[in-house]
Amino acid sequence: MKTIRLLTVFLALTLGFSFSAQAAKKKAKTEEKKAEVVETKTEAPATEAAPTAETKPATTESTAVTIKTETATEKFEDVTLLAKANLELAGAKTELSAVSHGLRKKAVFGLVPVRVYVLELLASNASKLEKTEEGFLKSLPASGPVMLHITFLRDLPGSKIADAFKEGLESNGIKTLTPELEKVLKEISEIKEFKKNESFSIAISWKEKEATVYMQQTGGEIKSVAGAPEFAENFLSIWFGKPSDSRLGDLKKSLVK
Repeated sequence: MKTIRLLTVFLALTLGFSFSAQAAKKKAKTEEKKAEVVETKTEAPATEAAPTAETKPATTESTAVTIKTETATEKFEDVTLLAKANLELAGAKTELSAVSHGLRKKAVFGLVPVRVYVLELLASNASKLEKTEEGFLKSLPASGPVMLHITFLRDLPGSKIADAFKEGLESNGIKTLTPELEKVLKEISEIKEFKKNESFSIAISWKEKEATVYMQQTGGEIKSVAGAPEFAENFLSIWFGKPSDSRLGDLKKSLVK
């Protein structure tokens, strides 16, 4: 009888220890899972740095600029010429008077010359112009603001005009374009087409150490590009610098006389 009691006590202790061990193991596993959940929640997600956007120069739409023209009675190559133009920059009005005009021809396939456009030059102070082929270009800032008024005599895509202007720049040793010149040519090349009898005005103003080129297609917005004075001089060299071909040379002679 005593032996049976001892066995009963032994079994009870053994089973109790076994249940306690299992409970401890179960509790430990539960604590581990809780720890994993907490660790997962507290991990901050990795963030990638936003890529730095490359800044490119952009053409500005000039809302504070207006260009108004007044025609004369004189005609040249079936184009009614301008008598004057009024340029308003930031509230300041300047009257530009007609100075000269000429015809741009271009030889097709190097043979037959065709009419491309009539170019008119207007200036606010024409008396400051040095009317020689060598000194005309350098005297333009003193006579400014100035305006080139182009009337097309045939339908031409803007890209073709931009390419022709680029040839004029290269003829004057400007083979690497500045960002400002690139913007001007890009603006012109993006014009789908210049229609026959349509006009394109290019006004240039100088202020201290800055020059600004304003461009306006008939009925369109005025776009502007600003840069150092050399930028405007280089651009004007297309017509008043070293001609890219003999026909452009004829136009230059008409403009500077």
